[in-house]
Amino acid sequence: MFKFIVDNLTFPIIIINNNNTLHYMNIAAKRLYNIHDNIEEYSIATIMNHINMNKAIIDNTVYNIKLLKYYKHNVYIFIKNTLDDDLHKKINLYEDIMNKINLGISVCDTNDNIIYFNETALKMDWANKINIKNSKRTEIFYCDNTFCPRFKVLNTQKEFKGNICEYCLLDGKPKEIVSNIYPYHYYGNLEYIYNIYQDLNTIKQNIKYDSNFYNTLIKKNSHDTLITLNDIIGENKSFKITKKLAYKVAQNSSNIMLYGETGTGKELFAQSIHNESLFASGPFVSINCAAVPDTLMESIFLGSVKGAFTGASDIPGLFEQANNGTLFLDEINSMNITLQAKLLRVLQEKKVTRLGSNKQINVNCRIICSLNKDPMDCINDKVLRDDLYYRLSTFILEIPPLRERKNDIPLLINHFIKIYDKKFDCNIVNISEKLYELLYCYDYPGNVRELQHFIESAYNLLDPNEKTITKKHLPRYVLAKLEDSNVIINDDMDFGHNGSLNDISNNLEKNVILMTLKENSYNITRSAKKLGLTRQSLQYRIKKYNLNEMIPNR
Repeated sequence: MFKFIVDNLTFPIIIINNNNTLHYMNIAAKRLYNIHDNIEEYSIATIMNHINMNKAIIDNTVYNIKLLKYYKHNVYIFIKNTLDDDLHKKINLYEDIMNKINLGISVCDTNDNIIYFNETALKMDWANKINIKNSKRTEIFYCDNTFCPRFKVLNTQKEFKGNICEYCLLDGKPKEIVSNIYPYHYYGNLEYIYNIYQDLNTIKQNIKYDSNFYNTLIKKNSHDTLITLNDIIGENKSFKITKKLAYKVAQNSSNIMLYGETGTGKELFAQSIHNESLFASGPFVSINCAAVPDTLMESIFLGSVKGAFTGASDIPGLFEQANNGTLFLDEINSMNITLQAKLLRVLQEKKVTRLGSNKQINVNCRIICSLNKDPMDCINDKVLRDDLYYRLSTFILEIPPLRERKNDIPLLINHFIKIYDKKFDCNIVNISEKLYELLYCYDYPGNVRELQHFIESAYNLLDPNEKTITKKHLPRYVLAKLEDSNVIINDDMDFGHNGSLNDISNNLEKNVILMTLKENSYNITRSAKKLGLTRQSLQYRIKKYNLNEMIPNR
């Protein structure tokens, strides 16, 4: 009767003789260790390992083992351990840490079943588009088993580090990674294989302190930056005023902030100001803050000394490289907020300290920075420190977008034709009237750079003997973009003039402003944002076109 009761208890019970041989296991214990009948044929080694640890982890279930002495026997009772709150917190913490790591981490068992992918691995391999639970690795990826380092780990049960591995995703696209692959043993048995890896292209882009990295990321010129304000094309009245102001502020040493949309020519203005300034004989160093990884920003700006961290060497930072010259910080609103505070300190003290060094280095350079968004919006969005803004904005130069200087479009087209005639060995005489109409009426969110790309793309489709650029020479996606814009203009706008292109352009702008004001209940701030203008620019146009009397309550 006693044996019947114990046999049918739900928790495992094992009795072991003093000579460490199995004496008894109830049904629950046999099930736990997958024993069918004769316990004497079962090796006790695994059980003894668990007993010595006072814990058994089987099929992801944790059992605490309690010992009861009974005469010449040791009675071991296995009590299922329910995870307490503290353990739950730790598991959630570890999972959160794994998902924050900017490296792919994946785990498979020895049968290639997927156990775990962290979020970086899911994004890197697009595996989040499918349900990976209970999937096999080979159902998601394809790689050559002959060369796959994972199979080397499986066969040798040793780690393999620094492997370049190529495989294909479900969409057939090849992927190259650098991986470290490790075996995981539990009680001497190989249970899992885990992989910590990074995309090879990402590594190539972020190679620390490689000379090629600096050459491509940082533009540094002493005598090659020959662009002056006279080289910047534009006869539009407001644009000529902008150039005149640029020349005037170039004559002193104050910091300058350039504000303009993408493609308006901010770097051309920066180079021109440098060449018209007292710093013209020094270097012009340019960096796009949006292109620099946060992890590299501090060392690139401040420099480093050998031994400061793994792979570091003696390299001057940007401020040192631009000493007695000009440092141009393009898209400074993309710079890490923490680094902005350090930049502010350098501007105040005119000294830098390289990473890994205590030595302060005096620097003397002019700072020109640029923003592609309204400075006040950047401050409100917490992407630009207000104290840094006040330090750098001694003078703000606003560069007008192309849609506000459309009478410069013919000049720009002729300029780009001269450039690409030489590059493509052509001799273009003109562009067709219909194409010119499309180019003139387009709104140019990409500004002058976008117009340049349109002209260059047309040259790629020209036949050798053709002298005129027409609509057929534009790629289909470009032509569709231009024609869609033209349809909106023809359908929704009344030009109201049969005169010059300048009259048509002014009337078109007037109608667009009125329509936008009406859509936004005549709110100036919202309308300006919709039109891509500052509030001041919109107020100027309202006054220019005498629209005050058409706006309610004005």
